[in-house]
Amino acid sequence: GNPLESDAWIEDASIAAINMQLQAEELGIGSCWVQVRNRYYSDKVSSGDYINELLQIPMPIEVLCVIAFGKKEKEKAPADPDNLHWEKVHIEFFKTITG
Repeated sequence: GNPLESDAWIEDASIAAINMQLQAEELGIGSCWVQVRNRYYSDKVSSGDYINELLQIPMPIEVLCVIAFGKKEKEKAPADPDNLHWEKVHIEFFKTITG
């Protein structure tokens, strides 16, 4: 995304990335989001700078993530709704969790 053109570039890039992953799933292709923004390749080089140099991405474009696509090793069953952390879901209004 270009932070000079949009103050919502992170949100826009996130939406684009997850839509790519949803489409891959629909096609039976596996995917994995790899965070780039605010991560480091080494002690002195950010992941963003490393990716921008590697892929020759010009400034001021910033990379939010890299998505790997490939053949799934195996299909995984969806999460069982009965085992989800429903206590973390707030319906109609925010409720403070105590205890």
